[in-house]
Amino acid sequence: MIPALPTTAAGTRLLLDSNPIVGEPKAGGRRFWTTREIALVREHYPVGGVQACLPLIHGRSASSIYQRAGILGLHAPGGTPFEQREHLASSPAIDEAIRRWHAAGARRDGLVELVRATMRPRRWVTNRAKRLGLTPPRFRSPAWTTAEDDILRSFAGKMPSTAVAALKRAGYRRTETAVVVRSKRLHISRVPEDSFSATELAQLFGVDGKAVTSWIEKGWLKATRASDAAGSPYRIKPAAIRTFIMDNVSLLKLGRVDPHWFVDLLGHRA
Repeated sequence: MIPALPTTAAGTRLLLDSNPIVGEPKAGGRRFWTTREIALVREHYPVGGVQACLPLIHGRSASSIYQRAGILGLHAPGGTPFEQREHLASSPAIDEAIRRWHAAGARRDGLVELVRATMRPRRWVTNRAKRLGLTPPRFRSPAWTTAEDDILRSFAGKMPSTAVAALKRAGYRRTETAVVVRSKRLHISRVPEDSFSATELAQLFGVDGKAVTSWIEKGWLKATRASDAAGSPYRIKPAAIRTFIMDNVSLLKLGRVDPHWFVDLLGHRA
Protein backbone atom coordinates (compact mmCIF):
# COMPACT_ATOMS: atom_id res chain seq x y z
CA MET A 1 0.00 0.00 0.00
CA ILE A 2 1.31 3.44 -0.90
CA PRO A 3 1.47 5.75 2.11
CA ALA A 4 -0.29 9.10 1.79
CA LEU A 5 2.58 11.57 2.08
CA PRO A 6 2.76 15.27 1.27
CA THR A 7 4.47 16.42 -1.93
CA THR A 8 7.40 17.96 -0.11
CA ALA A 9 11.06 17.18 0.30
CA ALA A 10 10.34 15.50 3.65
CA GLY A 11 7.51 13.47 2.13
CA THR A 12 9.73 12.37 -0.73
CA ARG A 13 12.46 11.26 1.67
CA LEU A 14 10.02 9.15 3.69
CA LEU A 15 8.66 7.60 0.51
CA LEU A 16 12.15 6.73 -0.74
CA ASP A 17 13.04 5.18 2.61
CA SER A 18 10.05 2.82 2.45
CA ASN A 19 10.51 2.42 -1.34
CA PRO A 20 7.05 1.00 -2.22
CA ILE A 21 6.13 -0.48 -5.59
CA VAL A 22 2.79 -0.91 -7.35
CA GLY A 23 2.29 -4.31 -9.01
CA GLU A 24 4.98 -6.87 -9.85
CA PRO A 25 8.56 -5.59 -10.18
CA LYS A 26 9.97 -5.30 -13.70
CA ALA A 27 12.28 -8.15 -14.67
CA GLY A 28 14.27 -9.34 -17.67
CA GLY A 29 13.72 -7.33 -20.83
CA ARG A 30 10.79 -5.54 -19.18
CA ARG A 31 13.16 -3.72 -16.84
CA PHE A 32 14.03 -1.18 -19.55
CA TRP A 33 12.00 2.03 -19.44
CA THR A 34 9.38 2.36 -22.17
CA THR A 35 8.48 5.52 -24.05
CA ARG A 36 5.08 5.54 -22.31
CA GLU A 37 6.64 5.30 -18.83
CA ILE A 38 9.09 8.11 -19.56
CA ALA A 39 6.22 10.25 -20.88
CA LEU A 40 4.30 9.68 -17.62
CA VAL A 41 7.31 10.73 -15.57
CA ARG A 42 7.80 13.86 -17.67
CA GLU A 43 4.12 14.79 -17.28
CA HIS A 44 3.49 14.07 -13.62
CA TYR A 45 6.84 14.35 -11.81
CA PRO A 46 7.14 18.16 -12.09
CA VAL A 47 3.61 18.45 -10.66
CA GLY A 48 3.57 15.88 -7.88
CA GLY A 49 7.00 14.24 -7.67
CA VAL A 50 7.37 10.53 -6.98
CA GLN A 51 4.03 10.49 -5.17
CA ALA A 52 2.16 11.40 -8.37
CA CYS A 53 4.03 8.94 -10.61
CA LEU A 54 4.02 5.86 -8.43
CA PRO A 55 0.33 4.84 -8.86
CA LEU A 56 0.56 5.35 -12.64
CA ILE A 57 3.69 3.32 -13.36
CA HIS A 58 3.24 -0.27 -12.25
CA GLY A 59 6.33 -2.34 -11.57
CA ARG A 60 8.57 0.64 -10.81
CA SER A 61 9.67 1.35 -7.26
CA ALA A 62 9.72 4.84 -5.79
CA SER A 63 13.52 4.82 -5.91
CA SER A 64 13.51 3.77 -9.57
CA ILE A 65 11.13 6.61 -10.51
CA TYR A 66 13.19 9.04 -8.45
CA GLN A 67 16.40 8.04 -10.25
CA ARG A 68 14.76 8.21 -13.68
CA ALA A 69 13.52 11.73 -12.94
CA GLY A 70 17.06 12.71 -12.03
CA ILE A 71 18.38 11.30 -15.32
CA LEU A 72 15.72 13.27 -17.19
CA GLY A 73 16.67 16.44 -15.30
CA LEU A 74 13.18 16.94 -13.84
CA HIS A 75 12.44 19.05 -10.77
CA ALA A 76 9.82 18.04 -8.25
CA PRO A 77 8.01 20.55 -6.01
CA GLY A 78 10.39 21.64 -3.28
CA GLY A 79 13.64 21.23 -5.21
CA THR A 80 15.46 18.81 -7.47
CA PRO A 81 15.38 15.15 -6.50
CA PHE A 82 19.09 15.10 -5.75
CA GLU A 83 18.85 18.18 -3.53
CA GLN A 84 16.08 16.46 -1.61
CA ARG A 85 18.12 13.32 -1.16
CA GLU A 86 21.14 15.18 0.14
CA HIS A 87 19.00 16.67 2.91
CA LEU A 88 18.52 13.32 4.66
CA ALA A 89 18.99 13.98 8.36
CA SER A 90 21.82 12.53 10.38
CA SER A 91 21.96 11.93 14.13
CA PRO A 92 24.62 11.51 16.83
CA ALA A 93 24.20 7.72 16.59
CA ILE A 94 24.64 7.70 12.80
CA ASP A 95 27.68 10.00 13.00
CA GLU A 96 29.24 7.75 15.64
CA ALA A 97 28.65 4.69 13.45
CA ILE A 98 30.35 6.45 10.53
CA ARG A 99 33.31 7.35 12.75
CA ARG A 100 33.66 3.72 13.90
CA TRP A 101 33.54 2.51 10.29
CA HIS A 102 36.24 5.00 9.32
CA ALA A 103 38.43 4.13 12.32
CA ALA A 104 38.21 0.45 11.36
CA GLY A 105 39.72 1.22 7.97
CA ALA A 106 36.69 2.36 5.93
CA ARG A 107 36.43 -1.06 4.34
CA ARG A 108 33.95 -1.66 1.53
CA ASP A 109 32.19 -4.54 3.28
CA GLY A 110 31.84 -2.35 6.36
CA LEU A 111 30.25 0.36 4.21
CA VAL A 112 27.62 -2.09 2.98
CA GLU A 113 26.69 -2.95 6.56
CA LEU A 114 26.67 0.74 7.50
CA VAL A 115 24.29 1.59 4.65
CA ARG A 116 21.91 -1.13 5.81
CA ALA A 117 22.10 -0.11 9.47
CA THR A 118 21.60 3.63 8.89
CA MET A 119 19.10 3.23 6.00
CA ARG A 120 21.04 5.88 4.11
CA PRO A 121 22.42 5.70 0.54
CA ARG A 122 26.09 4.91 0.08
CA ARG A 123 26.76 8.32 -1.44
CA TRP A 124 25.10 10.00 1.53
CA VAL A 125 27.27 8.04 3.98
CA THR A 126 30.53 8.87 2.20
CA ASN A 127 29.56 12.54 1.88
CA ARG A 128 28.65 12.64 5.56
CA ALA A 129 32.06 11.19 6.41
CA LYS A 130 33.69 14.06 4.50
CA ARG A 131 31.55 16.62 6.33
CA LEU A 132 32.69 15.08 9.62
CA GLY A 133 36.28 15.69 8.56
CA LEU A 134 37.06 12.01 8.03
CA THR A 135 39.48 11.92 5.11
CA PRO A 136 39.19 8.69 3.10
CA PRO A 137 42.29 6.59 3.86
CA ARG A 138 44.84 5.99 1.15
CA PHE A 139 45.58 2.30 1.07
CA ARG A 140 49.24 1.67 0.38
CA SER A 141 50.86 -1.73 0.14
CA PRO A 142 53.56 -2.40 2.74
CA ALA A 143 57.18 -2.03 1.68
CA TRP A 144 58.75 -5.06 0.06
CA THR A 145 60.97 -7.10 2.36
CA THR A 146 64.29 -8.78 1.61
CA ALA A 147 62.61 -12.18 1.99
CA GLU A 148 60.01 -11.28 -0.66
CA ASP A 149 62.69 -10.07 -3.05
CA ASP A 150 64.57 -13.36 -2.59
CA ILE A 151 61.41 -15.29 -3.47
CA LEU A 152 60.97 -13.21 -6.64
CA ARG A 153 64.56 -13.90 -7.67
CA SER A 154 64.11 -17.64 -7.09
CA PHE A 155 61.11 -17.59 -9.45
CA ALA A 156 62.74 -15.53 -12.19
CA GLY A 157 61.42 -16.56 -15.58
CA LYS A 158 58.22 -18.04 -14.14
CA MET A 159 54.63 -16.85 -14.48
CA PRO A 160 53.71 -14.04 -12.02
CA SER A 161 50.96 -16.28 -10.61
CA THR A 162 53.65 -18.79 -9.58
CA ALA A 163 55.52 -16.13 -7.63
CA VAL A 164 52.25 -14.89 -6.08
CA ALA A 165 51.47 -18.42 -4.87
CA ALA A 166 54.98 -18.80 -3.42
CA LEU A 167 54.69 -15.46 -1.63
CA LYS A 168 51.31 -16.48 -0.23
CA ARG A 169 52.75 -19.74 1.14
CA ALA A 170 55.41 -17.65 2.90
CA GLY A 171 52.75 -15.42 4.46
CA TYR A 172 52.89 -12.47 2.04
CA ARG A 173 50.05 -11.12 -0.09
CA ARG A 174 50.95 -9.47 -3.39
CA THR A 175 49.06 -9.13 -6.66
CA GLU A 176 50.42 -10.28 -10.01
CA THR A 177 50.74 -6.64 -11.09
CA ALA A 178 52.77 -5.88 -7.94
CA VAL A 179 55.05 -8.84 -8.70
CA VAL A 180 55.65 -7.68 -12.28
CA VAL A 181 56.38 -4.09 -11.21
CA ARG A 182 58.72 -5.18 -8.41
CA SER A 183 60.56 -7.58 -10.73
CA LYS A 184 61.12 -4.70 -13.15
CA ARG A 185 62.55 -2.52 -10.41
CA LEU A 186 64.90 -5.31 -9.31
CA HIS A 187 65.85 -5.96 -12.96
CA ILE A 188 64.67 -9.56 -12.68
CA SER A 189 64.06 -10.88 -16.16
CA ARG A 190 61.01 -13.02 -16.77
CA VAL A 191 62.83 -14.88 -19.53
CA PRO A 192 64.51 -18.02 -18.11
CA GLU A 193 68.12 -18.77 -18.98
CA ASP A 194 67.30 -22.36 -19.96
CA SER A 195 63.90 -23.01 -21.55
CA PHE A 196 60.08 -22.95 -21.34
CA SER A 197 57.69 -25.86 -21.28
CA ALA A 198 54.95 -25.98 -23.90
CA THR A 199 52.36 -25.32 -21.18
CA GLU A 200 54.21 -22.27 -19.87
CA LEU A 201 54.61 -20.89 -23.37
CA ALA A 202 50.92 -21.42 -24.13
CA GLN A 203 49.95 -19.42 -21.04
CA LEU A 204 52.27 -16.58 -22.00
CA PHE A 205 50.96 -16.51 -25.58
CA GLY A 206 47.37 -16.74 -24.34
CA VAL A 207 46.62 -19.84 -26.43
CA ASP A 208 45.66 -23.46 -25.87
CA GLY A 209 48.50 -25.85 -25.14
CA LYS A 210 47.63 -27.86 -28.25
CA ALA A 211 48.44 -24.82 -30.39
CA VAL A 212 52.05 -24.76 -29.19
CA THR A 213 52.37 -28.52 -29.74
CA SER A 214 50.99 -28.05 -33.26
CA TRP A 215 53.57 -25.36 -34.03
CA ILE A 216 56.33 -27.70 -32.87
CA GLU A 217 55.05 -30.67 -34.86
CA LYS A 218 54.77 -28.54 -38.01
CA GLY A 219 58.38 -27.43 -37.61
CA TRP A 220 57.52 -23.77 -37.06
CA LEU A 221 58.77 -23.72 -33.48
CA LYS A 222 62.03 -25.47 -32.63
CA ALA A 223 61.90 -27.57 -29.46
CA THR A 224 63.63 -30.52 -27.82
CA ARG A 225 62.39 -33.29 -25.58
CA ALA A 226 63.21 -33.04 -21.88
CA SER A 227 64.52 -36.63 -21.96
CA ASP A 228 64.90 -39.62 -24.26
CA ALA A 229 61.75 -41.20 -22.86
CA ALA A 230 58.81 -41.46 -25.26
CA GLY A 231 56.27 -38.70 -24.75
CA SER A 232 58.53 -36.60 -22.50
CA PRO A 233 57.58 -32.89 -22.39
CA TYR A 234 58.95 -30.36 -24.83
CA ARG A 235 61.43 -27.65 -23.80
CA ILE A 236 61.70 -24.47 -25.90
CA LYS A 237 64.67 -22.12 -25.78
CA PRO A 238 64.05 -18.32 -25.68
CA ALA A 239 66.05 -17.90 -28.90
CA ALA A 240 63.76 -20.37 -30.67
CA ILE A 241 60.73 -18.45 -29.46
CA ARG A 242 62.13 -15.17 -30.79
CA THR A 243 62.76 -16.77 -34.16
CA PHE A 244 59.25 -18.20 -34.20
CA ILE A 245 57.74 -14.78 -33.45
CA MET A 246 59.69 -13.04 -36.20
CA ASP A 247 58.73 -15.71 -38.77
CA ASN A 248 55.12 -16.29 -37.71
CA VAL A 249 53.87 -13.10 -36.09
CA SER A 250 50.59 -13.36 -38.02
CA LEU A 251 49.71 -16.48 -36.01
CA LEU A 252 49.73 -14.57 -32.73
CA LYS A 253 46.88 -12.60 -31.24
CA LEU A 254 48.94 -9.92 -29.54
CA GLY A 255 46.03 -8.83 -27.37
CA ARG A 256 46.29 -12.15 -25.56
CA VAL A 257 50.07 -12.17 -25.15
CA ASP A 258 51.55 -11.34 -21.74
CA PRO A 259 52.95 -7.87 -22.56
CA HIS A 260 55.65 -7.68 -19.86
CA TRP A 261 57.06 -11.09 -20.75
CA PHE A 262 56.88 -10.30 -24.47
CA VAL A 263 58.98 -7.15 -24.08
CA ASP A 264 61.48 -8.99 -21.87
CA LEU A 265 61.77 -11.81 -24.40
CA LEU A 266 62.39 -9.58 -27.41
CA GLY A 267 64.89 -7.45 -25.49
CA HIS A 268 66.69 -10.38 -23.85
CA ARG A 269 70.19 -11.09 -25.12
CA ALA A 270 71.08 -14.20 -23.12
